[in-house]
Amino acid sequence: MTTRLTTLFLMGALAVPGVAAAKPGDRDFQHTFPVASRLCQRVADGNTPRRLAGSADQITAACGTLQSAYDTAVAAAPGRDALEQAITDAKAAAQAACQGEDRSGCRSALQAARASVQSARQSYRESARGYHTAIQEARKAFWTSVKGLIGPSQD
Repeated sequence: MTTRLTTLFLMGALAVPGVAAAKPGDRDFQHTFPVASRLCQRVADGNTPRRLAGSADQITAACGTLQSAYDTAVAAAPGRDALEQAITDAKAAAQAACQGEDRSGCRSALQAARASVQSARQSYRESARGYHTAIQEARKAFWTSVKGLIGPSQD
C-alpha cells in the first residue's frame, strides 16, 4: 500500500514541474517582442529611424498586425488549470482504488491514472507548441515586412 502511494505521489511530482516551467502567454508584448516593440514605440512617438523615415505608415500597420497576432496567440495559449485538474483527478482515482486489498484493481487504476496524465500533458504540450509557432511566425512576418522597407544607407 505504501509503495503504491509513493509511486502515485512520485508520478504527480514528475508531472507538476513540467506544468510550472511552461507558461505560454505569461509574457507581455514588450517582453515577447522586445526589439519590435521598441521600434513600434519609436514610430508611434514620431521618432522613426532614418532608414525607415518614409515608411512610418507601413511600420505602424506591421506593428498592428504583430500586436493582433500576439493577442490571438495569447488567447489561444493553453491554460495549466486543465492539466493540473487532470493530475488531481488521476491522483484521487488511484488513491480511491488502492484503499482496499485488490492489487489488480489498484494496478489498473494506476495505469489508467498514468495514461490520463500522459494524455493531458501531451495535449498541453501540443497547445504550447502551437502558441510558440504562432509567435515565431508573427515575428518572422513582422521583420520580413520591416526589412523590405529599409532604404539605402545614407552614411
